[in-house]
Amino acid sequence: SPSVDVRVSGKDLEYFRHHSSRVSGPMNWVTSSGVKGLDSCTLALVPAKSPSRKYTVRLFFAEPDALAPGQRRFDVTLQGRPALSDFDIAKETRGAGKSLIKEFKGVVVTGELRLAFKPAARSAGKPLLCGLQVIAEK
Repeated sequence: SPSVDVRVSGKDLEYFRHHSSRVSGPMNWVTSSGVKGLDSCTLALVPAKSPSRKYTVRLFFAEPDALAPGQRRFDVTLQGRPALSDFDIAKETRGAGKSLIKEFKGVVVTGELRLAFKPAARSAGKPLLCGLQVIAEK
């Protein structure tokens, strides 16, 4: 894999890590760790003055805090466009400690890949991300 400049921002970022045996499902070694409270994640992918490229982007999640469905909800934008709206990990996985992977194909990147995270109104939990995979398309 090439070296990629990754920047994560947010107020009061909280990194977590658990043993992979605490998470079930695919890629549990990825979804057993992550960051809570992020506002954005930016990756420099396409060199300046280069043409844009298309990528497949995979986002990895698991609820680490045993929050019930409805307690951690957030929106995710990808390249400034809505990707996940009122996203609720525990609702989609039917509980905590279960892997969830969301895939987006044909994401056009000129320069940087930009993700933004925004908590939903009255959400008890902060937005989180466990992993990110970016695959260049041909």
